[in-house]
Amino acid sequence: MVAVLFTAGCTESADVDMSVPIVIVDESDVMEDASVVSTVDTVIPLSVVSTSGISAPGDYVEVDYTGTLSDGEVFDTSIGRAPLGFVIASGAMIPGFDEGVRGMAVGETKTVTIPSDQAYGDWTEEMVIALPRDLTTEEEEPPVVGEMIYLFSGMGFVPVTVVEVTDEEMIVDANHRLAGKDLTFEITMVKVVKPDDPDHPSNTVATNSFAQTQEFVIEIPE
Repeated sequence: MVAVLFTAGCTESADVDMSVPIVIVDESDVMEDASVVSTVDTVIPLSVVSTSGISAPGDYVEVDYTGTLSDGEVFDTSIGRAPLGFVIASGAMIPGFDEGVRGMAVGETKTVTIPSDQAYGDWTEEMVIALPRDLTTEEEEPPVVGEMIYLFSGMGFVPVTVVEVTDEEMIVDANHRLAGKDLTFEITMVKVVKPDDPDHPSNTVATNSFAQTQEFVIEIPE
C-alpha cells in the first residue's frame, strides 16, 4: 500500500526546457541519450509525462475514504468531514492502506481490500490483561463493560476496551477493535504535494482516528 520519479537529464537547448519530471515504467524505455529529435527547421522535445498529480513515497496526500468490513458494515468514513492527510511511507498509516494509495492520480477512485496482517494484526489473548480495581482515575465514575478507555503505560496512551469489572480487578482488551479483520477501503485521491513543494508539511500529519472514544486515563502500576 510504483513508479519511480526522475528528472530528465537532457542535452542543453536554447529552445527547449527539458527539466521536467518523467515517469520511468520500464528500463527499456530509458534512452542513454535523451536529448531532442531535430528536423530541418524545428527542435521537437521528447514526449514526457507529468507526475505532479501521481502519488509516491514521501508525498503528502489527502484522501477521502470509506472503510467496510467483510459483511458490508461501514466502520469509518471521511465523508462529511475533512479528507485524511498523511505522508506516504512515513509509518502514519497501516501498511495496506499506505501501499494502496501509491501511484494514484488526483481525482482517481479505487477499492482496496487489506488482509488483517496488513491492517491491525491478529487478535491475541495476550492482549487481554487484568488490572487492580483500585487504580486512581481522572473520572468520578468507574469504567463500565464495553467502554473504551486509555491506559498510560509510560510509553504513551494506549486505547483499551473494558471487558469485565469486579470488586478487585478490571479486565481490559488491548487488541485494536479491528484486529483480526480484513478491511475494504474505497479511496479517492484528493491532493498530492511533492516533497519539494513549499506546501509539503515538515512533520507527518496526524491521522484521523477510526473510533470516537471517551478519554478515561488510568496509570498502569509499576
